[in-house]
Amino acid sequence: MTGVAFTVWAPPDRSPTFAAVFGALAQHGTMNVGLPPGPDFFRYADPATASRDLTEAGFGDVSLTEVAQTWELPSPDDAVYALLHGTVRTAALLVRQPGGVLAEVRGSMREKLAAYDEGGTVRVPMPAVVVRATKP
Repeated sequence: MTGVAFTVWAPPDRSPTFAAVFGALAQHGTMNVGLPPGPDFFRYADPATASRDLTEAGFGDVSLTEVAQTWELPSPDDAVYALLHGTVRTAALLVRQPGGVLAEVRGSMREKLAAYDEGGTVRVPMPAVVVRATKP
């Protein structure tokens, strides 16, 4: 028997960081910044999609487990810095925004993530989803 396992980030409805960044882009910016089309970033956090695609690839016994994690940051601004310097597609979305939008996104994220500031450390829930399947 062979198996596969991988992780993906939980989608914005379960991840305050992604809710903050994509909410800020929806409010102040645009997702249309000239990037080539890409797959849905959160595609395999959806049990039906993961199960369907893995089953079509010959896998069975598909399971998804959400893993609670906490992202600890010195300040809400560090979330934007990390997304700009530690991601690929999200960074490209941010840096390709029209003039002034990045500052608005940063301000919006600062406001939304401030709720997780515990007096010098920002502790933001950042769940991941572990997807597992086996192949006979």
